[in-house]
Amino acid sequence: MATTLITGSAWDVAHGTETTDARHLAEWVNGSACHPALAAANVVTLAGADALQALAGDRLEQLGGHATQYATGAVSRLLQPLEAVAAAGGWWCSGLDPLADWAPMQWGCFKPDAPRQSRKDGQLEWKGFGDPKLQKYEHPLKVSARSFWLRVPREVAERIAARYRLEPPVAVLIDLDGGAGAFWRWWASEPRLPLVVV
Repeated sequence: MATTLITGSAWDVAHGTETTDARHLAEWVNGSACHPALAAANVVTLAGADALQALAGDRLEQLGGHATQYATGAVSRLLQPLEAVAAAGGWWCSGLDPLADWAPMQWGCFKPDAPRQSRKDGQLEWKGFGDPKLQKYEHPLKVSARSFWLRVPREVAERIAARYRLEPPVAVLIDLDGGAGAFWRWWASEPRLPLVVV
């Protein structure tokens, strides 16, 4: 089934189009009603080693020694449950880290194209009638959940500013893809900008 891109939209100019599968962008834009520029600035398609690195890279470093170079028993036990999920690929979103001066966040969310069966306390979970319960999202192993502070590209920041009749600072206007965190710095200093937690 082919996915139709909306030509002439922010998808054509945002950096996400080169590294993100059109199906993943469509899920955010058409399925979740996110602005195309917001989706393109935050969603990237990962597969294979890139997906494994996002989900298990920190744990591999914690194993130390040769764990990052060789498939030891500990590495195999860590990666084996994730290999099929990583091979099939999916979308990844991680946003910016308010605790690290708005640098890219290491924690994130991976939605696999082929999810694995969910487990609870080591046991497979079932929805009922013999249907397996699937693990819809994957997160980095053994890392506490964090809130998402998405990159807010200039196009979206300008719309927010107009809604609240505010003039965005120059830093926000030159942060085209939102990767520098200029919008969030402005938000932190501007009490008229609300924060909606969803």
